[in-house]
Parts: sequence; C-alpha cells; structure tokens
Amino acid sequence: MPALKISEDISCTVIKSSRRSVELRIEPGGRVTVRAPLNMSDAGVVAFLADKRDFILKKTAELREKKEAFPAPPANALYVKGALLPVKVCRALRDDVIFSPENVRIDLTRAHRDRAETLLKTALHITARSYFEERMRVIGERAAGLGLKTDKPLKIKEMKGRWGSCAANGQITLNLKLFGAPADCIDAVIAHEFCHLKEMNHSARFYALWAKLHPDYKTARAETRQRTAALLAPITLTDDIFKI
Repeated sequence: MPALKISEDISCTVIKSSRRSVELRIEPGGRVTVRAPLNMSDAGVVAFLADKRDFILKKTAELREKKEAFPAPPANALYVKGALLPVKVCRALRDDVIFSPENVRIDLTRAHRDRAETLLKTALHITARSYFEERMRVIGERAAGLGLKTDKPLKIKEMKGRWGSCAANGQITLNLKLFGAPADCIDAVIAHEFCHLKEMNHSARFYALWAKLHPDYKTARAETRQRTAALLAPITLTDDIFKI
C-alpha cells in the first residue's frame, strides 16, 4: 500500500503484516507509520488514519516545537550528559579518545575519517556503559527496597523510538543516545525501566511506583522529550577537523 498523505507536509507509511491489531507510531523525527493486519482493507486503514488525523497533526507539531526549542548539535560536537562538547582531532603517538569537561579529543597517529569515527563510536559505548552501570547500581539499591531486582547484565544499543526497554525476563536495555541527556534525565529513564520489572505497563500503579523511585520524574521526562530530536541527531565530523 503506498504512503498516505495526512497533510501537505506529513505522509504516513503503511506496513501490513501478520499481526492482530493496528499500531500507530510517530517517531521523534516526525516519521508516521501505521502497522496493520494483512486482512485489514485499504479503506479500513484510511478510515483509521482519518480518525487519528487530529492527533497526528498535534503530535508532529509538538515534535517540531521540541526540535526548534533544543537545537541539534552542530558539526564536530556532541552531547555528553547534557553538555554540548566540541570534538577535536589531534596528532598523537597512539589512537585514543579522551572525554573531558571541555571537549572530546580524538588522538590519531594519522588523519583518517573512518578510523576517527570508529574510535569515537567505540569510546562512546565504553564511556556510556561505565556511567550507565554505575547509575544502575545506585538506583538499583533504592529499587531493591521496592522489590525491584534483576540479575541480567545491562544491554546498550541505539534505538530510534525509545530511551530504554525492560523485557519480561528482567533484561534492561538502554539507548546509547541517552548518554547525551542530563544526568537526572538518565536516572529517570533507568528508574522507569526498573519499575517495569514489577509493572509491565503504564498504568496508575506503574506511575505511582516511578514516583517513589524517582520523585521528580515528570520534570525529567519533560526535559528528555524536549531534547529528543537533538539527542537522536547524528554526529557529524567535517573535513577541516582532520587537518592536523
């Protein structure tokens, strides 16, 4: 089924598969997708979208406002725990990446873009994991007092539509891009996933539990949403940075 227009500048991708229900997804970047059962008619999909049109327009407008309210990082910069840090490339005797409060420095034995990007990605994973695991331990101690425990090791990966997830077996996964968010936003997401160990839903009981584990979760959630587009934006390194 071809993409359907919601408005002049918004279209919806329709994906049919062997599922039972209809799912509407609006990604942080504003992409709209509907996943529908194979036996749902095209007319049924059109009717579903017509019913959801006002919601889609409102949600995409909110995402645009958030994107404008908090800018994506410029070239040669990235967010680390809420701070926008410039990326520097320096000639050195060995390849390395060093994170400091002032910048992110990529040391290279020779100026090579692919090598720099690989080093930076690896260093981000290592640094983010170290920080996330420390926060998991701290929040986990408080969570244990609420009966929330998991023995599964933390997973980290890049995700487009969520900051974290918690599987039924207790496996917690965090989005690598969350490392760019302020510390309190990171803590709120970790607490959110711990709460799913007991409440695999977003019921009133879940939010009451989240409030106990992270009392100021509403403020942190609002700030994370405001920064979503900026945090998910790709890191760009320009040619001039390699003139070392």
